[in-house]
Amino acid sequence: MRPRNIRLKPFWQQMHRSVHERAILALAKTSSVPFGKRRKAAFYRDSSMAKTRGYSYSHAMMDDSVHASRQSLTGLLFVIFLRIVATACLVMGLQFWSLLIGYSGNGLGRFDLLSVPWRLAASSLSVIFPVAAVGLWMAASWGAVVWLIAALIQCTMYGIWSRIFGSEPLLLVFHALVALVYLAFQLVLMQQRHSKASAALRNDLL
Repeated sequence: MRPRNIRLKPFWQQMHRSVHERAILALAKTSSVPFGKRRKAAFYRDSSMAKTRGYSYSHAMMDDSVHASRQSLTGLLFVIFLRIVATACLVMGLQFWSLLIGYSGNGLGRFDLLSVPWRLAASSLSVIFPVAAVGLWMAASWGAVVWLIAALIQCTMYGIWSRIFGSEPLLLVFHALVALVYLAFQLVLMQQRHSKASAALRNDLL
């Protein structure tokens, strides 16, 4: 049995005291260095870190501006080509919309007057062509995919099912030329990217 005049402190008070004592010891160790020197060292450390971060940020911004300004002539012509095709897609989409609402064709191409194949084809192309125009104008990769879907639909309409939709040879030639020019641009751009990557690898090795 323990004496009645001795009181044991609770566990949390002992833990608080031990943590407090460790903090006092750590402060006593750091207090051996003068406060002015510690503050000066911290200032130089923070300033050097700030300079390093500022240099890296400005260097990254400079690299971005240099890469943005080094667009090749082929890339510029490719963007112009895509925007020309985007304008053509927008015009074709508006033509289908004017057909469906009865504005063109003396109202004979209105949606409720069309046959079922024409309803499906015209309503689909009236949505697909404007979406393809937006994607091509932005030079996005999905724009070419959407245009390809619209071109395949029209080639099927006027090529395979010409008895239902009629014949449009000029439109088929237009889609074929657009596809060939697009593939040619892609091949040239791929070759340029490969040559730049090879040159950068040689510079790194040297």
